[in-house]
Amino acid sequence: MVHIENSLNSSKIPVMIVDDSAVIRRIMREIITSDPQLEVIASAENGAVALEHKALKTVKVVVLDIEMPVMDGLTALPKLLAQNPNLIVIIASTLTSRNADISLKALRLGATDYIHKPSFNQTTEDIDEFKKQLCTKIKVLCTNFERRAQYNPLKPLPSTNYSLRPMPFLKPQAIVIGSSTGGPQALLKLFESVRSLPCPLLIVQHMPPRFTEMLAKQIRELTGIPTFEASEGMSVENNKIIVAPGDFHMTVIAEHSQIKVHLDQGPKQNYCRPSVDPLFESAAAIFGSRLLGVMLTGMGSDGLKGSQRIVETGGTIIAQDESTSIVWGMPKAVTEAGLCSAVVRLPEMFSTIESILKRKESTHG
Repeated sequence: MVHIENSLNSSKIPVMIVDDSAVIRRIMREIITSDPQLEVIASAENGAVALEHKALKTVKVVVLDIEMPVMDGLTALPKLLAQNPNLIVIIASTLTSRNADISLKALRLGATDYIHKPSFNQTTEDIDEFKKQLCTKIKVLCTNFERRAQYNPLKPLPSTNYSLRPMPFLKPQAIVIGSSTGGPQALLKLFESVRSLPCPLLIVQHMPPRFTEMLAKQIRELTGIPTFEASEGMSVENNKIIVAPGDFHMTVIAEHSQIKVHLDQGPKQNYCRPSVDPLFESAAAIFGSRLLGVMLTGMGSDGLKGSQRIVETGGTIIAQDESTSIVWGMPKAVTEAGLCSAVVRLPEMFSTIESILKRKESTHG
């Protein structure tokens, strides 16, 4: 059954909700329409109904459930994008390992972002957090998509003037990466041709529990490099990738002659846990001028403070450019602060990292 919720108001962002639960469709409609910039113009109870909906050509955003009868979200996703290539699809899933795995697969198939769907019988605080996240994601993703669409995707976007720092003269002994919105897609793109690393690599991706475990699994399957969701006391070693677990800050500590991971559930930083800042700051304290920090696509400015610390201790920061970032928030913050030695498109990101890793050291400069 096709549902028309509202008539189209051109001043608002038009949204479609696809979920098999009438109750959840109603709650989501109330959440989305509570924002004066958003409008739900259609809803559908499964992917097949959504594909037949006349509003599909008009909507800018689809909030798509995973588990539905007749046609599930993963099956519907490529068909929806085929009908409307400019569609922004936000996957809404409950917090299970299976749904986390499917959500990450959906991101690789063209979904723009995901959101953890609460059970809606949780506390008011949980519902309010979901409301804030969902409405913010819709607005920010639409704004960034429209800006990127104005330019040739093969050329970097014109950005605010910024200055670049000199490239390093010392080879990094560790790499740290921070990412958020659009990060899973960017990370998997970054690693698709990587088969070994001469140093350890640690990642903070803003994700809930189970999602981080599945992200580590997908990177391991893609690269063949030992990749793990972090655990307390895990050793930091060459040719090893460690992903911060959802809901835990990850730092690195020196213990005797070894470097190990430390996890904690201290207060959120920059509204995030895990936050990029604790990892970057702790790694800067240990690796100093032999640390490379990489800032990928993400909303907000988490990682700015940590990146400043990396630069202060002689390390290097590189960032993803605006044209290939789903949201140019975190990379923009470090770029405009003058902390970067390079701002590059995602397809060239690993070759840039590789050139830094292979650079011949010099005593000059």
